[in-house]
Amino acid sequence: MSDGTIRKWGLDATIKRSCIVTLINRWPSSIEAVWQDALGGIEAAHYVIDRAALRSNEHLRAAIGAMKSVAVPRSETIIAGAERSKSAAALRRMIDWFDDKNVARRREPIIAIGGGALLDMVSFSASIYRRGVPVVKIPTTLIGIVDAALGAKTAVNFYGRKNLVGSFHPAEAVVLEPKFMKSLPRQHISSGVAEILKVGLAKDATLVDLLETCVESLVVDRFQTDLGSQILERAIDLLLASVWSDPWETQLARDLDLGHSLSKVFEESLDPRLTHGEAVALDMAITCASGVRIGVITVDELRRIESLMHRAGLPSDHSGINQAVLRRARQDTIVHRDGSKLFPIVGPIGQISFLPLHVNELLLAQRLLRSDKKRT
Repeated sequence: MSDGTIRKWGLDATIKRSCIVTLINRWPSSIEAVWQDALGGIEAAHYVIDRAALRSNEHLRAAIGAMKSVAVPRSETIIAGAERSKSAAALRRMIDWFDDKNVARRREPIIAIGGGALLDMVSFSASIYRRGVPVVKIPTTLIGIVDAALGAKTAVNFYGRKNLVGSFHPAEAVVLEPKFMKSLPRQHISSGVAEILKVGLAKDATLVDLLETCVESLVVDRFQTDLGSQILERAIDLLLASVWSDPWETQLARDLDLGHSLSKVFEESLDPRLTHGEAVALDMAITCASGVRIGVITVDELRRIESLMHRAGLPSDHSGINQAVLRRARQDTIVHRDGSKLFPIVGPIGQISFLPLHVNELLLAQRLLRSDKKRT
């Protein structure tokens, strides 16, 4: 400030980053050639691998061998995945490992191989270590393929709260290999189906139609059929178009927040513990039921959505959801969305409306849900 004059500078602080997403549909003759192409010329890397996935997945073990012939491992660690990998303690261990292995800032990325929780934690660690080192995401679960691997968001759980601490850190590359799902338990596939259903309900009624024709077989076959590949690719197209139109979430009213208004608190607090997809399904069921009461969706459409959830092995109601849980979940979402009380609600299928929902409305809506499929 000088002589009563204030100087201001307008600076372009936009972060310009690219991310190459590769979906492997069929193997050519050489597995090494596939990974040479997918990893985009990376010559050396540090590997972080999910222990459970490595132990149970023969196809993954073969793929990692091929990866290492392309991107020479400078170091490797095998860690526990699932939600326990998203703790503050796991974050500290990851940072310690980066520092012990002298992870360089640009030349040798972290290749994270595992489920969505592991990808979240490793990506967050990479985002804060030396203000950001590159990461490559290779998901081994359906929830990783259609959720955690595709966007720029990273997070860990903190103070017992899901994803309380996080950042935006786009991967250098993402490689999606559906064959890694062949050994997954059915519950893990069902969890991922919830995220695909979310995309259909919010963006694409035809995707919902496709799920209705074969959802049971998708779970049984782990998406290893031509129709499974078609559904997976359609969902990924829609997700990428939506997520990368606003990767930094400058707009907080987003269609694909469907199922993610109440689910975080459901996942934190309901007993027995829910998978991420189960919590998302419960969130979608309650907000869809609210849509019936408001008049943007019909009872028949609600029953159709519930039936699809049940056929996929997902709950549409839970005996532990009460006024206190709903109040906490609603308030947390209002804070997360910068004070907005608008929730994404399906209406009709394939479209989203943003409408205010109060706790009493959510409780009344819950009564519309079928009680024979409660998760208790």
